[in-house]
Amino acid sequence: MTVPIGLGIGRLVFRALNAAEALFAVIIMVALAAGSLPVRVVVPLAVAVAVLAAQMLLVRPRLSRRSNAVLAGQDAPPRAPWR
Repeated sequence: MTVPIGLGIGRLVFRALNAAEALFAVIIMVALAAGSLPVRVVVPLAVAVAVLAAQMLLVRPRLSRRSNAVLAGQDAPPRAPWR
C-alpha cells in the first residue's frame, strides 16, 4: 500500500468515525439536557464530549494539514512525539 492510498483510506475512516462520534455526542447532550442524571453519570459523559471536541478542533486539523502536505508531494517535517 502506498502512502497516498493509506492516507486516503485513513481520511475516510476517521471522517466516518468522527461523524458517528459527533452523532453520539449530540444524543448524549440531549439526554443530559432532558433529564436529571446523577453526577456519577454526567461527569464521564461530559468528559467524553469534551475530549471529542478537543480531538475535532485541535488534533484533526493538524493531521489534515500534514496529510495535505504529504499528498501534495511536500516533505512534511518529522513529527515530534510531544506535539
